Amino acid sequence: SYRSEGFAFSSWLFRIAISEISNAVKKDKTERALRAQTVELEHLNDDLESDQSELRMGLLKAMLDRLSESELELIEMRYFEKRKLKDVAEILEISEGNAKVKMHRIMTKMKNWAQNQ
Repeated sequence: SYRSEGFAFSSWLFRIAISEISNAVKKDKTERALRAQTVELEHLNDDLESDQSELRMGLLKAMLDRLSESELELIEMRYFEKRKLKDVAEILEISEGNAKVKMHRIMTKMKNWAQNQ
């Protein structure tokens, strides 16, 4: 049941949806698909501050494949759904500071992968 506790009703619904999708994927042992447009991948590439003027999309997709489910979830909400970190934190039921730290760690990991390619 929904209790306000300072969080938006939509965040509560989104959290339920994420849990149900995650449970279905685990139960069916299927792979989760990530749907992103080229423009969204370019925004992610820009934030990675790659040395290359344009990181090959294949490499970027390969890096996304290497992320854990929880890391991919953060990237998806932040870059593909264009959610603010405050909203991401509410949905994941973590503090905004924790969401920022997790996002920073993911981006650092991806930057390191890009540099080693």
